[in-house]
Formats: sequence, C-alpha cells, structure tokens
Amino acid sequence: MKKVCSPLAESIEESPSKIQVKLQALMNHTAERIIKIIDAEIVQQMNTNDYTELVLLSSWGMDGSTGYSQYHQALSMPNQKDDSDVFSVTTTPIQLYYQNNKKSILWHNLTPQSIRFCRPIMLEFIKESKEMVLNTKRYIENQISELVPVKIQSSNGEFVLVDFIFVMSMIDGKVLNYVTDTSSISNCPICGATPNVMSDIQKLEAGYESNEDALHCGISPLHAWMRFFECLLHISYRMEIKKWKITMDLKAKFLDRKKLVTEKLYEAFGVRVDQPRAGGAGTSTTGNVCRKAFSNPELLSKVLDIDEDLIVRFRNILIVINCQDPINPKKMDDYCKETYRRYIKLYDWYKIPATVHKVLAHAGSIIIHSPAPLGMLAEEAAECQHKLLKKCRTHHARKRSRVDNLHDVFIRAMNSSDPLRSSINLGSRMRKKVSHEYPDVVKSLLVFEDLYSSENVNTEDNALDELMDDVEQLDDDFALGENVENE
Repeated sequence: MKKVCSPLAESIEESPSKIQVKLQALMNHTAERIIKIIDAEIVQQMNTNDYTELVLLSSWGMDGSTGYSQYHQALSMPNQKDDSDVFSVTTTPIQLYYQNNKKSILWHNLTPQSIRFCRPIMLEFIKESKEMVLNTKRYIENQISELVPVKIQSSNGEFVLVDFIFVMSMIDGKVLNYVTDTSSISNCPICGATPNVMSDIQKLEAGYESNEDALHCGISPLHAWMRFFECLLHISYRMEIKKWKITMDLKAKFLDRKKLVTEKLYEAFGVRVDQPRAGGAGTSTTGNVCRKAFSNPELLSKVLDIDEDLIVRFRNILIVINCQDPINPKKMDDYCKETYRRYIKLYDWYKIPATVHKVLAHAGSIIIHSPAPLGMLAEEAAECQHKLLKKCRTHHARKRSRVDNLHDVFIRAMNSSDPLRSSINLGSRMRKKVSHEYPDVVKSLLVFEDLYSSENVNTEDNALDELMDDVEQLDDDFALGENVENE
C-alpha cells in the first residue's frame, strides 16, 4: 500500500546531497489519486462520447530551513560545509475543475494548509541563497512548461484528461525579493517603493504601479501575521522616543522600553516574543504567538500602548487574507487603504514595513490576480513540513548512508501527502477542529461564506455558477474603477 502512495521509483533521482522526483510523474500520480476520490461523481457526470477534460490547479514554492542533525558521514560536494541546511521545493493540489467551465469545481482541497497534502518535489542539503532560488525557479518552470495532460481511466472504463496549472505562492518574503530582484528587504517587492515613498500619503492617494508578475505570487498570509505583529512591537518599543532610526544616544532608552514590553506581553498572554532561537533559526515570534496576541485586541492595545482600532483593523485584514473564502476585491482594497491612512496619521514617524505596505496597498490587485482564495494559496503547509522533515530524518530514516537517509525522509513525506490517503476521515477531522466565527467586518469583505466547509461539499452547480458570476462581476468592476453597490 505504501508503494501506491508515491510515484514509481524510476521517476525519483537520488544522490548523497539531493533527491527529487520528475514533476510530470508526481502530477500524474497526484491526479490519479484525486480521480479515485471523486470517481463516483465523475462517472455520474461523464460525457461518454469523448474525453472529459479537467484542469488541476496547484500551488508550489520553495524555502530553506536550518537546524537539521549532522551525522558523521563524508560530504559528497567540495563546497558543501555540512548537512544542517535543507532547501526544499513542494507543491499542494488546490482545485480540480472542468477545462471549459472553471465555475464547476469537481474537487477542492478542504485543508490546503495541511502537511497531509503538501507533496515534496525536491530536497537538497544546501543553504538557501539568491542563486539557488533563481536556478530552482528556472528548473521547475521549465518542467511546468513541458508538462503534458495525463489520461486517466475511471471505474466505468471511460477516460478523463487532466491538464495542470501552477501558481508560485508557497514562498516567503525573502524568496519573493530574490525572484523580483528587489534590492532591499525594506523595499516593496511589488511596486519597488522605498520606506520614504511608502510613508508618503500623497503617493498612496495617487496609487502605486504594480509588477504584475509579483502579483501572481500571492500574499504570504502566514508571514503576514508575524510582520504585522512585529510592526506593532517596534512601534511600541519606540513609543517614548517616537523615531524610526535608533541612534546611540537613544539605544539605552529603546532597550529599556523593549524589555518592559516583552515582560508585559508574557504576563498578559504567556508568550515570549522577539527572542533569538539557538542556531540562528529566527526568533520566538511565531505565527501561533502572533495569532494568540491578536486574539484579544483590547488587551494587546493596553500592553503595547497602541491605538486599539488600528490593531482591530490589522486583525480583520489578517483573518481575511488567511481565510479560504473568496474576497470582494473592491471592499478589501477600500478597507486596506483606509487602514493605511490611519496608520500614517497616527504613527508617521515609524516608516511602514514592506510586508505591511504590500498587504495594505496591493491587496485588491493581488486578489484579482489570484486564481483561488488567498488562504488556499498560503505557504503554511510548506513551513510546517520543515518540522516533519527534521523529525523523520532523526527518528524514521536509515543513517547508514546519506542516500538512504534522504531517500527515507523523501518517501515518507511523499506517502504522508498522498491525496487519497489524506482524504480518509477528512470530514471527521475537520469537525473536531476548533473554529471561530468571523467578525462582522470580515464577513462584509467576503463575497460569500462557507463554500469550502465540509458541510457544503455537494453544493448545487447552479448556485455555484451564480456566486462565481458575482465574483467575476466584482473583479470587472474593480478593474474598471467603478463603484460597486452593496446589495
């Protein structure tokens, strides 16, 4: 049974420092397993005169991680220093729909941010760098351009033809800067604006010119939680001095305020923030820490001494971009721009960070260029997989050679992400998951609700058509700059 959960062994290339699977073989296997999930529905709707042509939409991305165990084995490459850094490329299937009718979705991933659906494409012992990112991007895009549709036989003997579409959205801000050739992490990767330009209210009203290629890369919702929270933290650290740049004469006052704020956050929320981790693996400010802090805006406002309405607005925006429901681009853009203006009005002395600017200034455009809801194209699954890979390499992989060790890690990740296997008891698992109701403001920014919940999997096609027509109309109105009236 494990053998059928991954592509054929012939499609996997192995070496002591790198393992990868051919993208065509991986996507063929993924499509075949998804067809098995919805076989009964396909048989019922299939046109027996010719092929049923489908399209599988998937997100993909790459990321580097550190902190892996180092073993007493010879290194295969002269320039390879150790095996503590791993660079991974992953993909997640999002939706399967008819090629001639994108509104008719046959299958959609109910948990796109779960590692159960995050399939590995490549693992390599190498440190993440700009050169590595750009070379990998070219390599994967070449494979994507060479993909051919796969013909899959259903249980009634008829065939379906599945084509593939990819969107590179499972990336963080660093990778996006490399891809867009952004000169500084302080600059916006979409419009190239510098901190001074981003803090200019007149430039906001005039509008920013966007790089369309960057708009297709999504919004990185998980990292947005951390960047927005860090923005509030650094405003609070500077609340007494009210200056963006910390000079030597202000450093002692800044550090005293920072210590006070972090202690108050620990007392109020039980979280330790802004503390470096061992081995240089980031800080203690994780996504879960940020979500916990934003869960109580009133208390967070008192601890940080920051405007509560701004915190509530930040929280609402973060919830919207992380949800898996379609978003109204016009309403979202207006709400973000209003939040932007409030930020500049209250804290113009602290230059707005690039990620906060990207979300507030470009959210509407990103939504229009996104083929699926922003929350479905997030990078959380790839980030979570790093922990799984570390655990598997230590406890569930052979250590007699680097090839066997990397092979066991890769195959285990491949088996655990098999769509058919991961869909078993999925509805039961989702019902056990604790969920919270959206705030009223968040609901007003969504086009419709609960389309992707487990209770509404069998939505009527005619109702779905009407709703998707509304989405397209809103997109057209937003693109033309027209005013959309509320029903």
